[in-house]
Amino acid sequence: MSEALTRAQYIRAELFALTGYDTAAAQKAVDYVADDELKFDLFKRLWSKGTTGGTVIGQVEVVIQKVKEALILFPEAKATK
Repeated sequence: MSEALTRAQYIRAELFALTGYDTAAAQKAVDYVADDELKFDLFKRLWSKGTTGGTVIGQVEVVIQKVKEALILFPEAKATK
């Protein structure tokens, strides 16, 4: 019997896959995104641009920084968080 994923489970599964199934990197991404739809969308979009040639955790940190910078463009999101 298969149950549908909740939105939070879907976000976490996508982050896990995006980070190449690296549990430490995925946990860092999950902790930052915190099931927030906008952060998740920006994280996915910026992932391919965050390549540093270093570790996956390093890439997660770069992408998190880029998401923080991009959130300035969404003041309405800041007001609700």
